[in-house]
Amino acid sequence: MSRYKDAYFVAGSVSGIGAFIKIVGCIIAVVFIFAFLVLGAASKSTPLIFGGIGIATSVGVPIYILGVLVSAIGQHTKATMDCAVHTSPFLSDPEKAEVMSIR
Repeated sequence: MSRYKDAYFVAGSVSGIGAFIKIVGCIIAVVFIFAFLVLGAASKSTPLIFGGIGIATSVGVPIYILGVLVSAIGQHTKATMDCAVHTSPFLSDPEKAEVMSIR
């Protein structure tokens, strides 16, 4: 039963890392936008502001998408574990519920 719990822990960790990567992508994009807004306002350059927004988008969006993919891998692993636990002939129903954190 501990291998199932370990697998659920790994799946949850991978999903959490994906969420963290998504947050980092958003923070990086916001920092880039803020920095280029400040630089553009200081130099009174509108193209610099729009260029900064483009750079922030081209950096932040791929990082966010990477986070979505990592999180999806974690969710897929959780779903696979649900199937493995549900169909296991070696676990009783209360043990299945305990491993799947249903009760």
